[in-house]
Amino acid sequence: MAEHEGDVARFASDIATEQPIAGQLSGQKDAIVVYPHPADPRTLYRALLEKLQGFIVLAAPSPGAKSESLFTEEQAARLLRTEGEEAPLRSALHDERPVLWVYEAGETWAAGGTTARILALRSRYPAPALVLSKRGDPDVLKRIAARTRLREPRVFYYRLFGDNLTLEVARPGSAERQTELAIRVGTGLSGRGIFFTESARTGRELAAELRRNGAETRTHFPTMRVREKSEALSDFVEGRTKLLVASSPLTLPRSLPELNFIVHVDMPQDLERYYLDVAGIARDEKKVRAILLYRRDDKLLRRLRQEKLPEATVGDISDAIRLLRAYPGVNESGMPVARLAQAAGESLARTRLILEMLEEAGAVEALGKAVFRPTGTFDEERLARVVVRHRAARERRRRRAQEMLHYAESNLCRIKVVRRYFALAADEACGRCDNCRRGTERRVRYEAKHAGTPGRAGAQRSWTRGDLAVHDAWGEGEVKQVWNGKLRIHFPGQGEKILKAEFVKRG
Repeated sequence: MAEHEGDVARFASDIATEQPIAGQLSGQKDAIVVYPHPADPRTLYRALLEKLQGFIVLAAPSPGAKSESLFTEEQAARLLRTEGEEAPLRSALHDERPVLWVYEAGETWAAGGTTARILALRSRYPAPALVLSKRGDPDVLKRIAARTRLREPRVFYYRLFGDNLTLEVARPGSAERQTELAIRVGTGLSGRGIFFTESARTGRELAAELRRNGAETRTHFPTMRVREKSEALSDFVEGRTKLLVASSPLTLPRSLPELNFIVHVDMPQDLERYYLDVAGIARDEKKVRAILLYRRDDKLLRRLRQEKLPEATVGDISDAIRLLRAYPGVNESGMPVARLAQAAGESLARTRLILEMLEEAGAVEALGKAVFRPTGTFDEERLARVVVRHRAARERRRRRAQEMLHYAESNLCRIKVVRRYFALAADEACGRCDNCRRGTERRVRYEAKHAGTPGRAGAQRSWTRGDLAVHDAWGEGEVKQVWNGKLRIHFPGQGEKILKAEFVKRG
């Protein structure tokens, strides 16, 4: 805990003193700071109060710490209704002392966690707001800004784009090659590293293989006992073991003397979580290689294919509930999903999706893992709202998964791909990632090959996969395919577009 407090104290000091965040707040302007490192709210608020001298801090959620300069939204609302006792706070809110609203926000909180009381206070006393978010996805941040009624907020990514992190993607062709490559990385690279796997079972199997190949390895998964996890983490941090196989996210103390590589054995669900995970672990003073093992039959691709299933309409779902009610003995023993899929002429995957929406609408209940029965209530308006929510959520998941796949398959600088995902400027390549190194090698070979050929070395090339294209409306994108004068281009945040070559310029 002491180590994490050191991280938080440094963060609070930077918030109070570093430009441009401090300048944004002192100018009475709102700010969102993406801060993926773990922090206890009480520690965080104490640190902010210590560094932000003279501020009154209005905190949400409850900071759990008493101070004459620290109030929760609820305390503030109560004090403003009470005669006499409220004078210091009221005078502060009338700008006799600077005030700062502080929120800790995430995707769930952004979806509906802001109360009318908070919004009423903010509109009445428009002090600057500082939102601390562990999420960095632009769509999530837009919802956070809307829920808290931020005024033209500026987003800051706290210490996430230093020059210490080298991003790489390796492409094993099969599950067997994937395991072999992970073992080769674990036993062949010097120093210590962390392997992230999607499931504890996969992680335990990998750890056993690494041990058989002579590498001291511990595991750290949520299903383990607290004592076992603590011992595993202690052994790794104190240098008694070289490798740690774990699930993401993982919290490491700042005292970790050496971390040389981070390997994701399975494909993460989206680019945001992947990058915030590795950047949060790879502290800005230490050089770390972040390696993603990517193969085309990964689980992420199977999830993406499921997201492409035809949309379920309210009519489809109504038909399903009628079939369910007509099934013999359904009220006592329920109806298996497979039987319902067969009766409706639907795939199992689409039937599960329909039942998931019916359950959310309160029309069915689960009796077991794959057995459902009707509840007796069916509200079409409520079901229509559920369908709209599911459609929007599926589109968000699909977009995020596509951006993750684009990162894995891209020939562009990987830091530039990440920065574009976060809607940040990406003018210069990092020069460190595997794509930058390969690009430099290709250019050197091309120039050497055509050095003696007049006009060839600097000639305009035809479009090829991996080129950067610029469109007037969609900005920069990467060419994924070229045929018959047409280009299939991936634009971050927009997906893939097919355009004639004359409609874009070279980046």
